[in-house]
Amino acid sequence: MSHPVKFKNSDKLIHALMYAGLGFVAFYEYKKEIFLRRKYKYWLFYMFLFFVFFGGIIEILQENFFKPRTGEFADWIADIVGLGLGYLAGRIFFGKKDCVES
Repeated sequence: MSHPVKFKNSDKLIHALMYAGLGFVAFYEYKKEIFLRRKYKYWLFYMFLFFVFFGGIIEILQENFFKPRTGEFADWIADIVGLGLGYLAGRIFFGKKDCVES
Protein backbone atom coordinates (compact mmCIF):
# COMPACT_ATOMS: atom_id res chain seq x y z
CA MET A 1 0.00 0.00 0.00
CA SER A 2 1.49 3.33 -1.00
CA HIS A 3 1.34 6.37 1.24
CA PRO A 4 1.34 9.99 0.14
CA VAL A 5 4.70 11.70 0.35
CA LYS A 6 4.83 13.95 3.38
CA PHE A 7 7.32 16.64 4.22
CA LYS A 8 7.39 19.40 6.78
CA ASN A 9 4.36 21.67 6.29
CA SER A 10 3.05 19.62 3.37
CA ASP A 11 -0.47 20.44 4.54
CA LYS A 12 0.22 24.12 3.84
CA LEU A 13 0.99 23.24 0.23
CA ILE A 14 -2.29 21.30 0.03
CA HIS A 15 -4.20 24.31 1.43
CA ALA A 16 -2.54 26.63 -1.09
CA LEU A 17 -3.25 24.31 -4.03
CA MET A 18 -6.91 23.83 -3.09
CA TYR A 19 -7.50 27.55 -2.73
CA ALA A 20 -5.54 28.26 -5.91
CA GLY A 21 -8.01 26.02 -7.73
CA LEU A 22 -10.89 27.84 -6.07
CA GLY A 23 -9.48 31.23 -7.06
CA PHE A 24 -8.85 30.10 -10.63
CA VAL A 25 -12.43 28.84 -11.03
CA ALA A 26 -13.86 32.01 -9.44
CA PHE A 27 -11.88 34.17 -11.87
CA TYR A 28 -13.02 32.04 -14.80
CA GLU A 29 -16.67 32.37 -13.77
CA TYR A 30 -16.26 36.12 -13.40
CA LYS A 31 -14.75 36.48 -16.88
CA LYS A 32 -17.34 34.15 -18.41
CA GLU A 33 -20.34 36.16 -17.19
CA ILE A 34 -20.47 39.48 -19.03
CA PHE A 35 -23.66 40.46 -17.17
CA LEU A 36 -21.95 39.81 -13.84
CA ARG A 37 -18.98 42.00 -14.74
CA ARG A 38 -21.16 44.87 -15.93
CA LYS A 39 -23.72 44.86 -13.13
CA TYR A 40 -21.46 43.90 -10.20
CA LYS A 41 -18.17 45.62 -10.86
CA TYR A 42 -16.57 44.54 -7.56
CA TRP A 43 -17.96 40.98 -7.48
CA LEU A 44 -14.52 39.41 -7.86
CA PHE A 45 -13.13 41.44 -4.96
CA TYR A 46 -16.11 40.52 -2.76
CA MET A 47 -15.65 36.85 -3.63
CA PHE A 48 -11.98 37.10 -2.68
CA LEU A 49 -12.95 38.54 0.70
CA PHE A 50 -15.64 35.90 1.16
CA PHE A 51 -13.16 33.08 0.50
CA VAL A 52 -10.60 34.66 2.86
CA PHE A 53 -13.15 34.85 5.67
CA PHE A 54 -14.46 31.38 4.81
CA GLY A 55 -10.96 29.92 5.21
CA GLY A 56 -10.53 31.68 8.55
CA ILE A 57 -13.89 30.49 9.83
CA ILE A 58 -13.05 26.92 8.85
CA GLU A 59 -9.82 27.11 10.86
CA ILE A 60 -11.68 28.50 13.89
CA LEU A 61 -14.34 25.80 13.65
CA GLN A 62 -11.73 23.06 13.33
CA GLU A 63 -9.94 24.27 16.43
CA ASN A 64 -13.04 24.59 18.57
CA PHE A 65 -15.51 21.96 17.40
CA PHE A 66 -13.84 19.23 15.37
CA LYS A 67 -11.30 17.57 17.64
CA PRO A 68 -8.73 16.11 16.95
CA ARG A 69 -8.49 18.53 14.01
CA THR A 70 -6.57 21.69 14.73
CA GLY A 71 -6.92 25.18 13.37
CA GLU A 72 -3.72 26.90 12.38
CA PHE A 73 -3.07 30.49 11.44
CA ALA A 74 -0.46 29.26 8.94
CA ASP A 75 -3.14 27.19 7.17
CA TRP A 76 -5.26 30.31 6.79
CA ILE A 77 -2.29 32.23 5.37
CA ALA A 78 -1.69 29.35 2.92
CA ASP A 79 -5.37 29.61 1.89
CA ILE A 80 -4.98 33.33 1.19
CA VAL A 81 -1.73 32.88 -0.73
CA GLY A 82 -3.25 30.07 -2.80
CA LEU A 83 -6.35 32.12 -3.52
CA GLY A 84 -4.22 35.03 -4.71
CA LEU A 85 -2.17 32.71 -6.92
CA GLY A 86 -5.34 31.21 -8.38
CA TYR A 87 -6.69 34.68 -9.19
CA LEU A 88 -3.34 35.58 -10.75
CA ALA A 89 -3.33 32.39 -12.84
CA GLY A 90 -6.91 33.16 -13.92
CA ARG A 91 -5.89 36.67 -14.91
CA ILE A 92 -2.98 35.28 -16.94
CA PHE A 93 -5.14 32.69 -18.73
CA PHE A 94 -8.42 34.59 -19.06
CA GLY A 95 -7.63 38.24 -18.38
CA LYS A 96 -7.59 39.58 -21.92
CA LYS A 97 -10.48 37.65 -23.43
CA ASP A 98 -14.07 36.78 -22.71
CA CYS A 99 -14.64 33.17 -21.79
CA VAL A 100 -18.04 32.86 -23.45
CA GLU A 101 -18.82 29.33 -24.55
CA SER A 102 -20.00 28.85 -28.11
